[in-house]
Amino acid sequence: MEREGKAHFGVYRVNRVALLILGLLLVAVATYKFNPLQKVMATVWHSRAQAGVTLQGQDVSGKDAAALRQIVQGMAEKYIQPAVDATADAAHKGAVVPDLSAAAVDVEKTVAGILQQPANGRASLAFVEQPASKTMADFKEAPVYAGNPAKPAVAFAIHVAGNQMKVPEMLQALKDSGVQATFFVSASWAEKNPDQLQAIVAAGHEVATRGYSDTILPGQASAADLSQDIAKGLDTISKLTGGAVAVQYYSPREGQIASAATRAAFDKGLRTVMWSVDTADWTDAKPEAMTNRIVRDAKKGSIVLMHPRTNTVAAVKDMIAGLEEKGLDVVPVSELISPRRYVGAATVSQH
Repeated sequence: MEREGKAHFGVYRVNRVALLILGLLLVAVATYKFNPLQKVMATVWHSRAQAGVTLQGQDVSGKDAAALRQIVQGMAEKYIQPAVDATADAAHKGAVVPDLSAAAVDVEKTVAGILQQPANGRASLAFVEQPASKTMADFKEAPVYAGNPAKPAVAFAIHVAGNQMKVPEMLQALKDSGVQATFFVSASWAEKNPDQLQAIVAAGHEVATRGYSDTILPGQASAADLSQDIAKGLDTISKLTGGAVAVQYYSPREGQIASAATRAAFDKGLRTVMWSVDTADWTDAKPEAMTNRIVRDAKKGSIVLMHPRTNTVAAVKDMIAGLEEKGLDVVPVSELISPRRYVGAATVSQH
């Protein structure tokens, strides 16, 4: 009887283990079936590209790592870019033209990315960049009027101060065009319109400063007054945004550039940013005329000055469309003057 009881217990234990294993298998199958993330993660271990996967629009379905490596190496030759050193700006005394990093395709990282794609996934080239030997850091107080002329992009520097600023309308126009810009905000304006400043931040745009006062003239003010004005501007923006904004750039009121202003900005950790193309929207220029002039005059690296005025809001969508037709992306100032060659490989030019 004792031996029989042990036998029954053994059978029971085996059955219980079998049921447990079966249950775990069912849970695993259900998790895989109903959790898309698990499906994506499962492709990490595939040794070949899944069906329908493309790289830069080229079908690479079913290719193994060796074949993919050969394809990527063939593409890589078209994307190699040498570094470009930062240099003194010949057109503007004391200014700097930003550097560009050397860039090359990271073959192994690209191949790994392809193999991780689910079926019908779209893979992108991965890049590795190396800094130039001379960068903007070597031109510490130098203002910037434009990005590097080899970068196929422009930036909108939108100055906000005084009355009658159509900020909500400008934000909507930029949203409709899928564009991010840099807003150079007068902190005294921001104090009166905190909700609009917060809307700029919430929309993902870059916030820069014009200092605090709408009356101080950088070309005439003392270094001490400029330093105090910039510091007050930064403090005001920080308080109004709950410290959520890290301001990197300063632009002087009315474009009154002076060494005292650039030094005061540098002492606060800011780079002074000017512009190379002006909408002159303050002259009440007609939207169509403004658009035609900006699209005609803008080129790689241009920083375009504008204000959120009624005529500018009416022109900005056509302006963006015209610039994009010229092959110029509209990006924030930080992106335009950064040394990065590529942000997303899907939009990289082979030239």
